[in-house]
Amino acid sequence: MDITTLYNDWQNGTYPNYGLQFCPVNNANNNFDELYSGDYIGDPTLRPKLVIVPGN
Repeated sequence: MDITTLYNDWQNGTYPNYGLQFCPVNNANNNFDELYSGDYIGDPTLRPKLVIVPGN
């Protein structure tokens, strides 16, 4: 998910930074997508991460 515009709006004061909330959405087969926390220990590769791409 690209949040570049939102981040820039936080930085220039257009919007206050209250963080982000990701919620699972019911998909086509009535299952919910899974979301993992930053301290999930079952498989650390599933933890959320923020990637900063220089120049964007």
